[in-house]
Amino acid sequence: MSFRNVQGNNVPARTLGAVRRAEQWVRNPAWPALTAPTIGEQKLVGLHAVWPGDGVGNGGNFFAVNCAAAYTVAFGDGTSVNTATGVQTNYEYNFADVDLYDATVTLTDAGDLVERTAHGYSNGMRVQFYSIVTTTGLVEAQFYFVINATANDFQVAATEGGAALALTTNGSASLLPYKIATVTITPQAGQNLTTVNLFVKNTTTGLQAYSTGWLELAIAGSNITTLTVSSAIAIISQNYLESVNIVELGAVTTFFNLFVNCRKLQNVSVNVPTAATDINSMFQSCSSLTTVQLFNTAAVTNMSSMFLTCSSLVTVPLFNTAAVTNINSMFRNCSSLTTVPLFNTAAVTNMSSMFNSCFSLKTVPLFNTAAVTNMNAMFSACSALTTVPLFNAAAVTNLSSMFSTCTSLTTVPLFSVNTAAATNMSSMFNGCSSLTTVPLFNTAAVTNLSSMFSTCTSLTTVPLFNTAAVTNMNAMFSSCTSLTTVPLFNTAAVTDMFSMFQNCSSLTTVPLFNTAAVTSFGRTFSGCSSLTTVPALVTTAVTSSAGFSTTFTSCNSLARIQAEDFRFTFSVASCKLSAAALNEIYTNLPVAVSQTITVSNNYGTTGDNPAIATAKGWTVTG
Repeated sequence: MSFRNVQGNNVPARTLGAVRRAEQWVRNPAWPALTAPTIGEQKLVGLHAVWPGDGVGNGGNFFAVNCAAAYTVAFGDGTSVNTATGVQTNYEYNFADVDLYDATVTLTDAGDLVERTAHGYSNGMRVQFYSIVTTTGLVEAQFYFVINATANDFQVAATEGGAALALTTNGSASLLPYKIATVTITPQAGQNLTTVNLFVKNTTTGLQAYSTGWLELAIAGSNITTLTVSSAIAIISQNYLESVNIVELGAVTTFFNLFVNCRKLQNVSVNVPTAATDINSMFQSCSSLTTVQLFNTAAVTNMSSMFLTCSSLVTVPLFNTAAVTNINSMFRNCSSLTTVPLFNTAAVTNMSSMFNSCFSLKTVPLFNTAAVTNMNAMFSACSALTTVPLFNAAAVTNLSSMFSTCTSLTTVPLFSVNTAAATNMSSMFNGCSSLTTVPLFNTAAVTNLSSMFSTCTSLTTVPLFNTAAVTNMNAMFSSCTSLTTVPLFNTAAVTDMFSMFQNCSSLTTVPLFNTAAVTSFGRTFSGCSSLTTVPALVTTAVTSSAGFSTTFTSCNSLARIQAEDFRFTFSVASCKLSAAALNEIYTNLPVAVSQTITVSNNYGTTGDNPAIATAKGWTVTG
């Protein structure tokens, strides 16, 4: 991962650190001035990079736009074109065109100076040089630090605040690897711009996917109702765009995917009309964005995936969310996010994956969750989260994976009111390795508890949940290595106990569960190295042989198995079974065809009676 420094250059995150990542964007001093349009104007102005070569691979030399209204494009190289409404404009820049802006500097041997009138750089900024002519002492594209800056010149050092580098022989260089065209798009006389689409591919024959050259945009148009800057469709990409200033728009209702995949976007100013209702995925995968300005969201109902995978995002303002119903995945994969404000969530029904994989998030405010029905994976993989407030979960039906892999979570509250509506708690605490206890949730309606506490390695006890409606307990306590006992759950409706206690290495006993309906029982006690006895569980309904052969693998302390009607091949090798205990197992076996029981490395094999089993069609080995 990399971030952009104040000169707009890629800098490894490990170099900048968290503090520098949160810095506000500073416009690249090497760029030409861009005069934004004002309210009342109809105009798009932007900087467009033009790369050396033919553009293929770099892509900055190809230009395309489509507008509704007869429009004029001034390409910034002395050329302009008038285009009919709805017709795409295509263009290819010539890097050699002398009308293009070139950020050249003079390199002077005497004084080791980099000279450029009103260069805009200050001490400590990073700078790079390209197309170096004559002068030695600099390496193309290498980062240097500005020192001893005056209005019209500066020196450079290899390290911040270090000694000035010696520049040998007078020469020149460019501060940018590209030249720049200042593009202007306006409606023709008597026309009004209603649609602006910057995400169209140049129609040059044979041209493959490429990145546009847009660096900076400023847009105004009170009649614009459709604006397209980017898209999730990979026909082209906006790989260089750093700043967008939307001065004025018309009654735009959707900003869905507006800046999606603008991976270098750092500065956004949006004057959103009150008509906007959908900003779903607006900033998705804007991985350099650290913060956004507050804009009008009064009518917005959908903020799902708004900041999905904005991995540099540190803070967000207090948006007006009074009308919002969906914030699914709003901050998912925002790995640098530390806090969020107390949004008005009174109307929200869907918070699934809202903070999924927000690795730096430590706390969240007490949101109003009275209307929420879905909290699936809401805090999944929030590895720094230590506690959560007392949410009202009365209407929630889906709590699956809510705290999955929250490895620092130590406690959870008894959610306000109750969880009476919840039907799914699968993987709710999966991987919560610091969690020691959980409260007695209302689980009366829950049908799925699969992997609910899987890999909760610090969990020692659990309360007696109401499990009357539960059908699935697959891996419910798998790898709960500190768990010593479990209560006698009502398992009358349970059909799946596959891996239920696998690798519960501290578990010594289990109660006599009702297993009459269980069809999948494989690996249930595999790795339970402290388990001493298994009660008279009934496995008559088991139809799946999957994993059954390893049901008792590594149960080294197991001295008695009273369970009945094992129908498939299994092993009790290397347990602590006496001859009487082995005979009890043989006696409880049903008649079978081509099934095997392995009993090797049990001290009772010297006096047991395998004939009890072989008479029923079993093969006894060991």
